[in-house]
Amino acid sequence: MKMNNIYIAVMDYRDGTIKMYTIPASILEGWEDDRTEGVEYWLCENTDYSVDECYFMFSENPIKVIKK
Repeated sequence: MKMNNIYIAVMDYRDGTIKMYTIPASILEGWEDDRTEGVEYWLCENTDYSVDECYFMFSENPIKVIKK
């Protein structure tokens, strides 16, 4: 089954926020061998993501943030 979207959650330690992004899966074409690197490249090019001050996760399914 072909993915339509990639869901990304970024925890930004600079300001204590979690930022959510949804990108078309087609953006990762050419990154099949390392999708993680492809997502990180996209974040660096299109957001204020900082390798040293943020952490990200991504999924083929929507990501939920649960506050307790």
